[in-house]
Amino acid sequence: MVCLQGGWNLSAYHLAQLNIAWMKAPLESPGMADFVANLQRVNALAEASPSYVWRL
Repeated sequence: MVCLQGGWNLSAYHLAQLNIAWMKAPLESPGMADFVANLQRVNALAEASPSYVWRL
């Protein structure tokens, strides 16, 4: 990091977040149906955000 005029220049850095979870059922199960049905929509919303950079 470079200190510029009393502040830090953070424009070269990205804040990353990684969420890890254990599935309670297989993706094909009825218990995961809502999650699977909305996954593409949620990813599209994230990718359309002005601050979106990348995802795994």
